[in-house]
Amino acid sequence: SLELFGCNVGEISDYILRGNIGIPFAGNCIPILLYIDAIVITADLSDCLRRHIDIIHSFEQDSGLLVKLGKQ
Repeated sequence: SLELFGCNVGEISDYILRGNIGIPFAGNCIPILLYIDAIVITADLSDCLRRHIDIIHSFEQDSGLLVKLGKQ
């Protein structure tokens, strides 16, 4: 739900930001894009995308929450 997402977006964002993975832009790294009800992870290489997925898996294990991949 949107309420549950709002309660946990900060925590999952922290996990992703600690990974320091993303798309380089103007001397910075853009790891995620946040929308009202979604997080988009960014990566310029497949191994970086894999590391993002591993970080999200760690978040799931630590928090007990399940991150849904994709929209349905």
